[in-house]
This record gives sequence, C-alpha cells and structure tokens, in this order.
Amino acid sequence: MDHADEVPRLAVRVAWSAAPGMAEEMTVELPVGATLVDDWSIDRLTIGERGFIITLRGGAGNARFEVTCAASEHTSPFDFGAAHIFYSNDVPFDWLEEAGKALRETVRRAAGEVEVCDAIATWCASPGS
Repeated sequence: MDHADEVPRLAVRVAWSAAPGMAEEMTVELPVGATLVDDWSIDRLTIGERGFIITLRGGAGNARFEVTCAASEHTSPFDFGAAHIFYSNDVPFDWLEEAGKALRETVRRAAGEVEVCDAIATWCASPGS
C-alpha cells in the first residue's frame, strides 16, 4: 500500500449520549497543510498522552502551540476552561495572536457540549488519531 498520499491529521470520531437512546458524533480534523487562519497553515501535528502539539507555518515564520489539560502554574491568553494552549516565543505575539484565537475556537467547537479536557483526552486516546 502506498502511503505517499496520506495526510497526517487529528481525525477522531467521538460519541457521547445526548439523551437516552440518542448518540451524537463529531469528527475533529486538523489536516497537515490546511489553513487555520490568514496565512497560517498546519505544518505538523503531534499527539501525546495529555494533549497535542500543533506547529503552524505562516509568513511570520513557525509558531508552535501545545494544547493540554495538564496542571500548570502558567497560563496563556488562549486558555479556556481547564485547557491550556501554550505557544512558543519564536515569533512576536502580535503576529501569532489570530492563529492562537483560531486554534482555541477550533478546539472549543470540536469539543461541543463535552467538557474540553474530556474531549481532548478522548481524542488523544483514540486509535484514529
């Protein structure tokens, strides 16, 4: 089987009970090469036990974001709920601010009604990720 055409992505199907006897499903896709916002595209995606790291490539250079629910004394302007979205200092904050906001909204929408850290844990544990 030729794997040259495969695109690495975080693509997992998450199901949870919305009401008795009814399940909802969602798919989270962050394909490498896709544009997140403006000229920022996803260059690399690494899944870990406690979250994932997304490296974005844009006109300003590369920006690395770590999405995690691990306990930390540090915070980020992109955090929401118990989830942290830390960023690297490789490019000035003003240049990556919109990318960080877009990533936060992507994760928030993908989690839907599920608590964000429960959703992240499920995505990272999924065999499809």
